[in-house]
Amino acid sequence: MVQFVDKRNRSKEKPATILHYNRHMGGVDRQDQMTSYYPASTKTIRWYKKLGIHYIQMMLLNSFFLYRKFSDHKMSLYEFRNSLLCSLLQIPATKENRMPKGRNASNHVLTKINSKAKDGRINRKRCRVCATKKIRKRTLYHCEECPEQPGFCVGECFDSAHELQDAAQ
Repeated sequence: MVQFVDKRNRSKEKPATILHYNRHMGGVDRQDQMTSYYPASTKTIRWYKKLGIHYIQMMLLNSFFLYRKFSDHKMSLYEFRNSLLCSLLQIPATKENRMPKGRNASNHVLTKINSKAKDGRINRKRCRVCATKKIRKRTLYHCEECPEQPGFCVGECFDSAHELQDAAQ
């Protein structure tokens, strides 16, 4: 038992463990506060998954404290989380201006047709890929870089036509 003085200047006794807890409880409160900045729990997750996520958050926060203690580079918790996740997922931290795979350097892009018919409706074109498969499909999109500016469906038709075109070149 340890003696202490309360708010009214009276001498009282309490267990040493409680005194020790009260002295060091600020760190626990701070850790709880910092984990609350980025909550990851939802009502639909099972309890054991919530517990696992909580442990991962605690490990991440402890590693952040160690990083701040031993590193000269100052970083916020948000930046630390992002850099850690990027390194775990092996994603480059900065966005590079990379050209999409399977595209030619001339940057063929699917654009919306802006011309209108006399009655005010937007003109549509037949999809070139669907037409070769004898499927009648009209689309609002075309490729302005291709000769004749053919129409293409969004997604697979445009991609497959340009992959074939790139392979031919």
